[in-house]
Amino acid sequence: MTGDRRETVSSSDLPPTPNPAKNNWIAAILGATPNTAYEIQVTFTDPDGITGTNPISQTITTRNENFPSNSRTLIVDQNAEATTTSFRTIQQAVNGATAGDTILVKSGTYTERLNITKSGTQDNYITIKNFESDKPLIDAPGDQLSCGSNATGNCAVFIKGNFIRLSGFEIKNAKTGIKIVSPSHDIVIDQNHIHDVILDGAHSVPVLAGSGSKSEVYNITVSGNNLVAAPGDNAGHAITMWGTKGGNVIKNNTIRFTHTGTPGEHGSDCIGGEPNDAITGLGPDTDIYNNTCIGATDDGIEVEGGAMNNRAWGNTVYGANNSLAIAAVIVGP
Repeated sequence: MTGDRRETVSSSDLPPTPNPAKNNWIAAILGATPNTAYEIQVTFTDPDGITGTNPISQTITTRNENFPSNSRTLIVDQNAEATTTSFRTIQQAVNGATAGDTILVKSGTYTERLNITKSGTQDNYITIKNFESDKPLIDAPGDQLSCGSNATGNCAVFIKGNFIRLSGFEIKNAKTGIKIVSPSHDIVIDQNHIHDVILDGAHSVPVLAGSGSKSEVYNITVSGNNLVAAPGDNAGHAITMWGTKGGNVIKNNTIRFTHTGTPGEHGSDCIGGEPNDAITGLGPDTDIYNNTCIGATDDGIEVEGGAMNNRAWGNTVYGANNSLAIAAVIVGP
């Protein structure tokens, strides 16, 4: 490890800014077991001598990859009679859910836009998922408005909350498939199939987390999804982290591009962060692993901007301009 002594950091688009990593010593340990306590010991050496405690040790616990929901089960069935635990639309079930509830959605085409603005707890997520092996489809309403920082506009699923899991859906016909805005944390997006993204400028993407360069968005897990990028140029990263605070995990996703790009136009990446010239972006302490990227028209994985303590391994990239783009222009690597 090498200590970061810089007082300020800057880039071509950012004036000198206090360095958030000043006097930090940062390293990564890979291959640890989830939800397990480890004792970490660090020994410092310096030819000029060391003052203070040396070595130092601390017990840490890795992140729990089980997301418990231990309260009621709510059923969404378009053909069932509505009761206190049975609903005909997904939104009605979300409106009636509290921390720890599991919403199970049966097969059908749900022409609705989900607005999730409530929270679970660390020990009791609100889980919204498919019923058994059913494959419910969220077919977003057809207006073409941008999905902004509130629940209006053309995103299929809007999330502003904490400890939420969305799993097992097919989602189509939205400019942004799933959008997570500030303040939100501990959100899990897994095992979804998002396609037919509407091309309408920036952030025409399957998954977007964050609301700009200073978002209170962190600990976002995007796992095991099958994503199809928008069919055109300048759409954005298929999985975009937009100014998050970090702690994100992007793993085991398959991302496909169906167009080849236009000469002279800026292409799009499978996974990346925005903005490139800011301290945020992907956010610190973010892991990107075991993803498959097919046909990106720019980079496969773009680890740029404030890429502090980011890790990428085990990813497979086909047909992109660059497999892995690294330009830690502010704080990094």
